[in-house]
Amino acid sequence: MRYIDKLSLMAAALSAAVFLSACGGHKEGVQGSSADISTSEEISEAAAVTAAPELSETYPGTVAATDGTGAFSSDFGIMHATVLGIQPDKETGINIYNLQDKTDTENTWSIPANQIGSIEAEMTPGGEVAVAFSGDMINDYENVQFIAVIPEGNYLISSVTGTTLVNVMSTFSVKTDNGEEMTFLKDNCKIEEGAMTGDSGERISVYYAQSADGTNYPLAVYKAE
Repeated sequence: MRYIDKLSLMAAALSAAVFLSACGGHKEGVQGSSADISTSEEISEAAAVTAAPELSETYPGTVAATDGTGAFSSDFGIMHATVLGIQPDKETGINIYNLQDKTDTENTWSIPANQIGSIEAEMTPGGEVAVAFSGDMINDYENVQFIAVIPEGNYLISSVTGTTLVNVMSTFSVKTDNGEEMTFLKDNCKIEEGAMTGDSGERISVYYAQSADGTNYPLAVYKAE
């Protein structure tokens, strides 16, 4: 179960965070795209139609993902944010991060640290970070899941299919179908049940965000046929 709350800046300044219970969202009948899309550019017309043809608005750079059978799984995206503040919860002591979305500066997200899959960036008030997420940020923000907080920068969201070469505690490597070898930092991304159960030799599809320096942050791993 994840607890997140989207508050106005005024409300965030006057009161403590109020958390809303949320679990993974689901949308029907949407097919995904494996094309690279830069989060620093507007989503292409083709990607927008693919991601959510029934919606009037989508979050910039959002990519619709499919699982190994080709069925719609989730939307993935990157939120570029400023860390407004950090405060511990009075009851649990868990840090709550107040993040201002640069594309929606009138609102902040108040997120407990234990509701973020992995924190790979320094969280300093006034600092800037990128937040990888799954879900519909605009139309169903209460059910958005935060996969990882990563260093600020330009990212490409893409996908590859291939066979695992190495699967260890902190990383895994894949030989893609076009012969390229790719290594991924293993964080708390979504891993489909039955995918990557062994040390190597398994067919998988990986959705990931790639930084300008070539670091690959996985968003989801699916079994591939």
